[in-house]
Amino acid sequence: MKHRNLSKQLIIWIMPLVCSLLIHACSVISCKLNRDDKIWLLERKDSIHFLKNNSDTITVAVNTGFGKSEYEWVYGFPSGDNDEYGYSEIKIPLSDTIHFFRYLIKSCFEIIRIESYSQYNDKTLDVFRYYANKDSSTNFKYISPEMEYENCFYYSNPEDSIIKEFIFVKKHGIIKFITYQNDLFELLQTE
Repeated sequence: MKHRNLSKQLIIWIMPLVCSLLIHACSVISCKLNRDDKIWLLERKDSIHFLKNNSDTITVAVNTGFGKSEYEWVYGFPSGDNDEYGYSEIKIPLSDTIHFFRYLIKSCFEIIRIESYSQYNDKTLDVFRYYANKDSSTNFKYISPEMEYENCFYYSNPEDSIIKEFIFVKKHGIIKFITYQNDLFELLQTE
């Protein structure tokens, strides 16, 4: 009888420990960015070119980087994720501000996040976040003066004080956007 009670107590104490160790071991496994993830970014480009209002060409620097999320440890257990991520960012000078588009992709997530924000006198204004499902396919096509794009993601935000609308495409990033001053920017293909 005593032996049975001791066995039960051991099981009661050991099982939660074993379960927590299993959960901990599974949560430490991180996801890696694969080629399909990276294709959403502008990894192989140092700059891109936009045609502004069908007349002026603007060259915009591309900043692409990669990293790994870090866990926050809470009571000895990891919280958050430990996954790789990548981003591309373009910075576009407008008449009175600098506007940024940033594409962020995480390895274990099925979405890509597109951020649109502006800076004026070193102050960040109007941060908007848009999302696209990595595996989705759209019926939206856009024909630029140089190329036809398929599976475009169209975003419109008339409440944004800087960008009214933009079109985003896998492998190319932002291919068109219109500012609140009705300036039209279209991506030029240089390759």
